[in-house]
Amino acid sequence: MEEAGVTRADVVIAVTGEDEDNLVICQMAKQRFNVTRTIARLNNPKHEELFQRLGIDTTISPTKAILSLIESELPGTHFVLLMTLKKAGLEIVELIIPPLSPVAGKRLDQINLPRKSTLALIIRDD
Repeated sequence: MEEAGVTRADVVIAVTGEDEDNLVICQMAKQRFNVTRTIARLNNPKHEELFQRLGIDTTISPTKAILSLIESELPGTHFVLLMTLKKAGLEIVELIIPPLSPVAGKRLDQINLPRKSTLALIIRDD
């Protein structure tokens, strides 16, 4: 970190694919190099509270961002986290679309889903 110039940095941003690495990078920046602000990528949104308790100033979760985009297309719906595939950087979520939703009855090509989302299963009528 020192070779990369952390001693001159006002902010350190850790964006590796591993939450543990991002946490350690940010903690080292603050504690050893006195960096005033740290930002960490969260691959697993469940770690957000832990990162905040351990002094990370800001967390960014690509998973949360994608879910927010999907939720904005499907107002009034909520996701249920079913499984996190940490090494693949994926989460499997369940979503029930209410009958009055703007997307109810539409074909998939008529719904504006985020580019990196994958629809794995549709269950209709129980």
